Amino acid sequence: MTLSAEVVVRRGDFVLDAGLVVGAGEVLALLGPNGSGKSTFLGALAGLVPVTAGSVSVNERALTRMSAGERMSVPPHARRVGLLGQEPLLFPHLSAMHNVAFGVRAGHGRRVAADRLAEQWLADVGLAGFEERRPAELSGGQQQRVAIARALAAEPDLLLLDEPMASLDVEAASSIRTLLRERLSSTRTTTVLVTHDVVDVVVLADRVVTLERGRIADSGSASDVLGRPVNGFAASLAGLNLLAGRVTGRGLVAVANGHIFAGSGDLPPVGSEAWVAFPRSAVTVREPGAEPNPAVENSWVGTVAALEPAAGGIRIVLAGDEVIAEVPSSQVLARRLGSGSAVSLHVEPEFVTVYPRHGQAQDATDWKRASD
Repeated sequence: MTLSAEVVVRRGDFVLDAGLVVGAGEVLALLGPNGSGKSTFLGALAGLVPVTAGSVSVNERALTRMSAGERMSVPPHARRVGLLGQEPLLFPHLSAMHNVAFGVRAGHGRRVAADRLAEQWLADVGLAGFEERRPAELSGGQQQRVAIARALAAEPDLLLLDEPMASLDVEAASSIRTLLRERLSSTRTTTVLVTHDVVDVVVLADRVVTLERGRIADSGSASDVLGRPVNGFAASLAGLNLLAGRVTGRGLVAVANGHIFAGSGDLPPVGSEAWVAFPRSAVTVREPGAEPNPAVENSWVGTVAALEPAAGGIRIVLAGDEVIAEVPSSQVLARRLGSGSAVSLHVEPEFVTVYPRHGQAQDATDWKRASD
């Protein structure tokens, strides 16, 4: 089933104006910072958020048409659109089997057949033998498995996933990702996935779209969107520093604060704008005066503004600098770094990617916590 959507939603001062086409059986990851319009977009697709203008159709079946000459919206229960969010939202008084069967029976399935199908789906999601348990008798991960079975057992034309792993622990989230990948692949269910977790993108997504202030900012494969980002959120999600600069006559890129970078990639012509991207973990931090020399490219001096927890170490936020470094905690302890410490920084050219700049950069520090 192919999704085609062009929607405008006005909610106070916020305006969502974006379009998506998702191919049959494709899993599209919809990314963006909080407030960018991701959940609003899902709500519009599900019929839960009123659309000001535009249209939504699945396999050429019109679900929404809002124009000067037509105002039509299929109610949520009749859309054949499944929505799975952070919370399972199971019926507490029903068993696991009857929770799954509910969606099938809502589609006018017979009770006996619905119960049999529910038993099969519970087995498919690893919950054989749990049919008679109520939600209170299940763990959070088990409840989410029941919710997945309920959503897919109803055979939706379109499945919407709104951060379904966000409330789970690491082990349960990994298990649910694997389950979703297997089930979505076998059912060929067209899916839109909203997430803040790069692992969800890597494991599940065929394609990525980023939203920014209600508009599409970028679209492409995960390797393109996250490997060569064009906005601070995508860069942060991928663990990259992203700087906007201009190519100099020496074949280098000059960015804000006087930093000069050399790197690899398709360097644009001299005088043109370019992106400079490199991993936060590739930034080495030393005491002032230690090599490398801050007078040469890819090296500079800075002042520590804050230390924050990061995966595998500590994030060093620099005062008045867009660059963020992520280093092992042992390095911070050995150098006794703290707020106000002066440091010398360097990144090897082999870790720096340079590519043409299309559009305007957003200050990467705006998104520095987005991938936490």
